[in-house]
Amino acid sequence: MPGFGSCPRVKVMDTFDVAQFAGTWYYTASYPDKMMLNSRCAVTTFTLAITAIDSNGSILINDYNLFRKFVTLGKEKKYLGSAKLITSGVLGVNYPASPKANLYYNILDTDYYNYAVIFSCDNYYGVVNGQNLWVLARRKFLEPQYVQKTLEVITRNGLSIALLKNIDQGCDNPYPYAKV
Repeated sequence: MPGFGSCPRVKVMDTFDVAQFAGTWYYTASYPDKMMLNSRCAVTTFTLAITAIDSNGSILINDYNLFRKFVTLGKEKKYLGSAKLITSGVLGVNYPASPKANLYYNILDTDYYNYAVIFSCDNYYGVVNGQNLWVLARRKFLEPQYVQKTLEVITRNGLSIALLKNIDQGCDNPYPYAKV
């Protein structure tokens, strides 16, 4: 979503636990974006990727694999990507086959079990910016109290709720790997 000026400053989670965040998430609402234009049945899965084992035999996990799947214009789209924890609440995300390969996912809030709010923004010379916002859920639909919570998070960060578009999840369980 285009905006004027620099990207808005947002508050990310100070104590984000990426291991708890792993798993399947359904997209329930988002700002309009080219990658998912008119999409439905959108889901993403974050899985942990073991990158090394330290001298004590502990597994070090710095990278996360991403799988994003949705239907747009009657065609199924799939993107494989990766994410790296940059700092608490910020994931550096790369989808090599995507029109927009590199993003920063700013995790504005999540309770890990029901909802997550993610914001991404690119500055273009401080004159214009491109904003993305996603509301994710562990199930296909968010219960009203979690919808309210996500709207409060978005508003508290000075972002527009008027731009949010619902994402249709009324699909015949096209994701057998997702726990509904």
